[in-house]
Amino acid sequence: MAGLEWSVRQGLLRNLTSQLFTRLFSNIGVRLLQVPILLRALGGDDYGRWLLLSTVPAWLALSNLGFGTVAGNGMLMSVASGDLKRASTCYAAAWKAALLATAVLLTPVLAGTLLMPVEHWVGIGSDRAWEVRTGLCYLCLSVLLSLFTEVLSLRLRAGRRSDAAAYLNGLQLWVELLLVGWVAWVGAGFDRLGLANLASTVVGILLTFVAGRGLLPGLRFDRRAAGRRDVFGLLRQGLQYQSLPMGHALILQGQLMAVHAALGSAAVAVFGTTRTLVRLASQSTELVNHSVWPEMSRLFGRGETERAARLHRLSVIASLATALVASLVLGVAGRPLYAWWTDGILDVDGSLLLCLLASVPFNALWYTSSMVHLSCNRYGGLAWRYLAAAALSLAACRVMASAFGLPGAALSTLVCDALMIPFVLSVSLRLTGDKASDMAGRMRADLASLYLFRRWGGKG
Repeated sequence: MAGLEWSVRQGLLRNLTSQLFTRLFSNIGVRLLQVPILLRALGGDDYGRWLLLSTVPAWLALSNLGFGTVAGNGMLMSVASGDLKRASTCYAAAWKAALLATAVLLTPVLAGTLLMPVEHWVGIGSDRAWEVRTGLCYLCLSVLLSLFTEVLSLRLRAGRRSDAAAYLNGLQLWVELLLVGWVAWVGAGFDRLGLANLASTVVGILLTFVAGRGLLPGLRFDRRAAGRRDVFGLLRQGLQYQSLPMGHALILQGQLMAVHAALGSAAVAVFGTTRTLVRLASQSTELVNHSVWPEMSRLFGRGETERAARLHRLSVIASLATALVASLVLGVAGRPLYAWWTDGILDVDGSLLLCLLASVPFNALWYTSSMVHLSCNRYGGLAWRYLAAAALSLAACRVMASAFGLPGAALSTLVCDALMIPFVLSVSLRLTGDKASDMAGRMRADLASLYLFRRWGGKG
């Protein structure tokens, strides 16, 4: 069996190191530190309201239509195949799409967030209406500006510096935490918290611009490089891809809304914080996925399907192993860790924790395998099926939360996993040329060849 070349291994190690910084040290670290800071500053009820308010910009984030991810895959595969002209066309189309989305959405966002009575939705009196509306406005403006962070990072990804983009993303999270901590110290309010989020986004844009300025000199924004057909073609592909983040939003933000409708804002605080803790296990899977994705795109761009197949098998093994270990650790130590983390302000039922952990290995299996679909821009069937599965899962969450409380809401995620696993695995095997009948044997051979990396391919 052909091994993975030396440059692929180097890319994987760079990506893995950056993902350790971003997802474990930054993403998880910042979220874990931010929860007790905000709980002490806002109290349990207001923290639940802040989580609910934060779901709105998560929906707005769908406005980028996924063109950044689609353009990033296209640029990376084009550069890998030596087609720099095509990469420049994708880059110009992404810039135009970002400018178009911002121009279309800016006025409705400002008018909607400042004029709509969102304070009544989150259960706050009219005396704090301006604070709530201004905070939501800042959060939504941050989402619009983040479109340009994504476009600027395309140069880094095309130049095989996805690791640099990840480091900058992690650094931005720490900037946000510092600003949130300062706001909590001087007197937390929804408006100040939203402004802290917006300021950290501006910092991220500046850092990403500086980091990618000297990379791939032949790649630049030229408005003539991409015509209307290129822009709308990119938007059309992105709209198809956008079903994936829309499905994520239905499960993550939709669950909070369903819990709020069934059980109230106090239950949202408990459910949201417990799920944040459980996502420690999910983040271990993300380490694998986002380390593999750029290298797999490069392999598909060069037509090296057999190497991509092996990378797929190894990533599934690694993802399942890390998910199972992390779930086991949280299953044993989760409750005392949660009590310490929330400083006793919130209390979690052990059954809620275990029900949330139940879906982690299943989600790791199909989500890691879906990297094959995403890396070669063959995600059409995946996207629409995931959106449908997430919608069914959300409906189940509303019903099960009313019937069984928070544990019922947690178990609803298994509906999505059960629907996605058979489809994702079968398509991944077809795209990589693998067969289900000898998959187990090939995985055993892959594991045997990984001993100290000695037989994991030669330098090529």
